[in-house]
Amino acid sequence: MTTIVETKDLKKVFEQGSLSVTALRDIDLKIDKGEFVCLSGPSGSGKTTLLNMIGGLDNSTAGEIHVDGLRVDQMEKAELAEMRLHKVGFVFQSYNLIPVLTAQENVEFVMQLQGMHKNERAVKSRAILKEVGLEGMEDRRPAELSGGQQQRVAVARAIVSGPALVLADEPTANLDSKPPKIF
Repeated sequence: MTTIVETKDLKKVFEQGSLSVTALRDIDLKIDKGEFVCLSGPSGSGKTTLLNMIGGLDNSTAGEIHVDGLRVDQMEKAELAEMRLHKVGFVFQSYNLIPVLTAQENVEFVMQLQGMHKNERAVKSRAILKEVGLEGMEDRRPAELSGGQQQRVAVARAIVSGPALVLADEPTANLDSKPPKIF
């Protein structure tokens, strides 16, 4: 198998004045392509911090981070942005939907940044929204959707362009236990 994520001796320390908090210490992790991995632990145990470092949203204090053959911990800001745009899909705990955009526009956003043609974006976004049970809700803005529906839009946005890696921070926390019925 090909490795998609690997960390070696990863460490993260948060400094606040004279206070120093070690969030992660000596994390060695290897995830192969196609593998599904779940991190579990109590609140404050470093799960989100680890995901943010793997996705290039936060810097490590020490150690190495490799994602799809790239050395993330040594990348500059522009390189990190490019890597996130083309290789990583994110499902954030707080959704991070753009309030003035519709569900479909939120799903299309990453594809638009990638330079995909408008018609192709529309077809892909409508298909993925149907897959996550939001057919007929494409024109609703986030405030017009329930928390579970907003999370479905966030999931759709993360996976629609087929990234090499999807990082999801509590992706099912607000989902409905049953898919919604569409009349």
